[in-house]
Amino acid sequence: MKQRYALLFLFLLFLSGVWNYPNTSETEKREHPMLSIETVKAKYEAQLLHHPEVVSVGIGLGKDGEKVIIVGLTDKLPEDRALPQTLEGYAVQTQIISTPRVQ
Repeated sequence: MKQRYALLFLFLLFLSGVWNYPNTSETEKREHPMLSIETVKAKYEAQLLHHPEVVSVGIGLGKDGEKVIIVGLTDKLPEDRALPQTLEGYAVQTQIISTPRVQ
């Protein structure tokens, strides 16, 4: 009889663990919280500015009102040097601008 109760207890314990186990996305959110856009920009700014056509890296608002990383270019990038479309969850948008000049 004690053995049956023990097995029943273990079975219920197993079921409670299975049903309450968080899904992967919730686990990932807790283990890898999203960095602020300012931190992501600072983290990748030097790498982005390494491209000869890149003259600026900033933060702005995208078409949907979300914060995006804006990369200013002097000319369109060749396909072999394309920039990423997202950086750590934030969209990257490019803008063709003139080359800044010292006055």
